[in-house]
Amino acid sequence: MAALLMAMAEVDHFWIANVIYLTFVLSAILGSVAKIVAYRRGFQPW
Repeated sequence: MAALLMAMAEVDHFWIANVIYLTFVLSAILGSVAKIVAYRRGFQPW
């Protein structure tokens, strides 16, 4: 979403690419943290 807004605002491609890369990195970090928390607390059967 942020990359689309930046593209509409005609921001340089360098910054748009960096925002997209940053979102992928943050997604991977948050996913890893969620897995670590789940493993340490144990999985609850649903």
